[in-house]
Amino acid sequence: MSKRIEALILKREALKSVLDGYDTTVIERGALTEVEQANYSATDAELTTTLTTLKDISEREARYSDSVQTSSGLGSAAPAAHVNEDAVIYRHGGEFDAINDLVASTNGDPDAASRIYRSNKSNKGLLLRTAATTTDVGGLIVPQYLTADHANIARPGRAFANAIGSRPLTAFTTYIPYATTGAAVGVQATQGTTFTSAVIANSSKTLTAVTIAGVADVAIQAVEFGAVDNASLFQDLVEAYDAKLDYAIFHGLDSGGEWEGIFLSDSMNAITASTADTIGELYAVIQEAAALISSNIYRPATHVVMSSNRWYSLQAAVDLDGRPLLGASYSAPSNVAGSVAGVPIFAGLQVVVDDNIIKSGESDTNILVTRASELRLFEQNGGTPTTVRLDQAKAADGIVQFIARGYAAFTAERRPKATTWIKALPIPTFNHGS
Repeated sequence: MSKRIEALILKREALKSVLDGYDTTVIERGALTEVEQANYSATDAELTTTLTTLKDISEREARYSDSVQTSSGLGSAAPAAHVNEDAVIYRHGGEFDAINDLVASTNGDPDAASRIYRSNKSNKGLLLRTAATTTDVGGLIVPQYLTADHANIARPGRAFANAIGSRPLTAFTTYIPYATTGAAVGVQATQGTTFTSAVIANSSKTLTAVTIAGVADVAIQAVEFGAVDNASLFQDLVEAYDAKLDYAIFHGLDSGGEWEGIFLSDSMNAITASTADTIGELYAVIQEAAALISSNIYRPATHVVMSSNRWYSLQAAVDLDGRPLLGASYSAPSNVAGSVAGVPIFAGLQVVVDDNIIKSGESDTNILVTRASELRLFEQNGGTPTTVRLDQAKAADGIVQFIARGYAAFTAERRPKATTWIKALPIPTFNHGS
């Protein structure tokens, strides 16, 4: 074995030890910090490069060894000591196992790579090649999977939940008090007369924590042979968790364990805008929605929430000369309706682009204008769900379970007039011209 192969094997083991440490941290703590995740990704990339280099060099050494033995046999009257080419390396009851050698060669084992090379060269017995289909994880031939390039299911994320901001959830049931009768202050008519007074009265809003959880069942073969990896599965679970939580903020049913979402909240401001189909009309109706908030709670609106199609349709709007109506903020004499540079702005409000605003099975007809700081979202662990891998629960079925779970509570009724629902809007369209 060459010194370079020995060095690469030592490096491989060291890198794997670092990654195993991070995997243990994920299992015990639930997630990595941003710095830890960056180190994990860098180490994983370095290990991939090391394994590829080790495999290439091992195969080269095997080819060289084979060439030396062949030339030795041709150049000497005495038979050279070499592996019997007529022997079937991978056979029933034989010394070597094909699957073990495939896995070992992928991890840089030069002896395993040499046996695979000789078996393929002789074409006797099992021919070891990459599978024709990359979905075959249950067959005898083990394919190469680029798990670093794994593409998870695309999900809309939690843009609105992030705009609201998360508070710590410290109890299963939480009460938010609110005043129903406030203090009274008046001008004293004459000296010595009684001050204006009022009896302060409060009520409270009850919040109950909701459990959000999911389980991914994965065949043990897919895990063991690298069709999937732990990081990708946990990432997919967390993204699914975030999307579900964010969707519930809009559309929670107040039944079946769900909280009451914004669109079912009582006493919210509402505007029907079925004819607002131009950028100017939409600008005016959003300003009207903001005015309802300001006149009711005496504080300004901060955010406008809309779908990605609606936001991009606004960006597509142009004047009669083909100039876009949205551009850099305050770019007089035109392009002042909003800004697409940096933080998106429209009608003086920060835009939250969130496709969860569209209810499943319904059309894109709603916009929300709100003062986000008046809404309340409580989450455990800063909104990061606990992630767990279980190998024992369905071990007899060859199933590994990946679980994500968390607890959260939400209400828009602490100050319901802090939000205006613009409803029945025309579905956003793009005008491509003639």
